[in-house]
Amino acid sequence: MSAAEASNKHWDSLLKWLGKEFAGRQALSEGRAMPIADVLVRATLTWEATTHQAEMAHHRLSGAFIDLNDLRVSMPEDIVAVLGERYPLAEERALRLRAMLNDVFAREYSPCLDRLRSVAMREAREYLRTLEGCPEYAASFVVLHGLGGHAIPVDERLAMLLMKEGVLAGDSGPQALSKWLEHHVHADQGAEVHAALQQWSDRDGHPPKREKRVLIPPAAEKKVEAHGTAGHESQSPVKAEKRARSETAKKSESTKKPTKPAKARARKGNA
Repeated sequence: MSAAEASNKHWDSLLKWLGKEFAGRQALSEGRAMPIADVLVRATLTWEATTHQAEMAHHRLSGAFIDLNDLRVSMPEDIVAVLGERYPLAEERALRLRAMLNDVFAREYSPCLDRLRSVAMREAREYLRTLEGCPEYAASFVVLHGLGGHAIPVDERLAMLLMKEGVLAGDSGPQALSKWLEHHVHADQGAEVHAALQQWSDRDGHPPKREKRVLIPPAAEKKVEAHGTAGHESQSPVKAEKRARSETAKKSESTKKPTKPAKARARKGNA
């Protein structure tokens, strides 16, 4: 049996089990009625977290900030405080939310994305994928739940579960699994299948472990090159954060006053 045949067999078996275990559940039933920018926020909150965590966090953000524009200009540490420090990837998520909303504002002159409902689905998806800090999962989530297009969002926690079940051989990443699933799931079944996958991930998945980040002032944040497909997940505000800290340290080093021995040498030379 070839690797492709094995993957298909494992997927068919998993799909039957998912249908029995999580029949009729929906990950975001109100998505079509929500403004697209709000769906993007919900998608980013659901990425590497559970549906329940995302719903509660979205409710807290709505109560703590006046609107998305207020969220856009808020300090990252204030967003983390609302999310809760124990929220999965809270610091990185806060930076991503700010980066995305600021990129939307730079492109649209407002934090509104509803015009994406009137453009071609491929164009809308590319727009979302190239937003600064936007996870591939979030872009696919908006396409599926906000725009009614065909997409199967996969993050690392779901990818780990799928690989354990033998869906795609080797160390397949979330993007590869997402593309594979989109080719093996009919468009009219996408929302139903993703709902089951998301519920499975909610119950059995675990967020990836990453180093705790140190937040920096927004003025020191650098823009991220968010274009292109390969490695898009890693092109996050966190990289900008590291670069900014490094440049700030260099600048600080160059402006330090000379030490006493250096001053003494300078006086001696002048004499």
